Amino acid sequence: MKFKKIIKIKSNLNKLKKHGRGVICGLNTQFRLPQYISIGKNVNLGDYSLFFCWDEYAGKKLAPALIIKDGVKITRNCTVYCTNKIEIGKNVLIASNVLITDENHGMDPESGPYIEQPLLNSEVIIGDDVWIGEQCCVLPGAKIGKKSIVGANSVVNKEIPAYCIAAGNPAKVIKIWDSEKKLWRKI
Repeated sequence: MKFKKIIKIKSNLNKLKKHGRGVICGLNTQFRLPQYISIGKNVNLGDYSLFFCWDEYAGKKLAPALIIKDGVKITRNCTVYCTNKIEIGKNVLIASNVLITDENHGMDPESGPYIEQPLLNSEVIIGDDVWIGEQCCVLPGAKIGKKSIVGANSVVNKEIPAYCIAAGNPAKVIKIWDSEKKLWRKI
């Protein structure tokens, strides 16, 4: 994977709320409302990734906070939509084609078009040293504990404890780390 240094990218990275040293953006990495985004040190943001915040929707004020901590590596084509709070912990590895969102449109079929319904949002917390596999969706209210792995094509919509492997739609814990035997144990 080829990255360009941030000083050569024609993006609005310099308008972020905060960013540390060693941040590398891939080709066509985009930010929307960067003043709500904080990025730590030594972070790689892969090609064609989108980091979008909204501070208003349908006339309602929102307070987004997108926090990406030190050492995060995002492969490519990651989409992050933030209207509330999304926190990505230190040294998280995110594979290609991943969606992380803390918002969803209203889902009442009797209240008019979905696009006109108020947003439903709930914070997303991804712990330190997590690995999120290819084509995963991390949805509002998800919490992924430190050192956990989320298998490819999984949908995380609730809490995944620390030191687990979770997979499926919805993601369920399939293995836990046995620290005495130093191996992953099936549940």
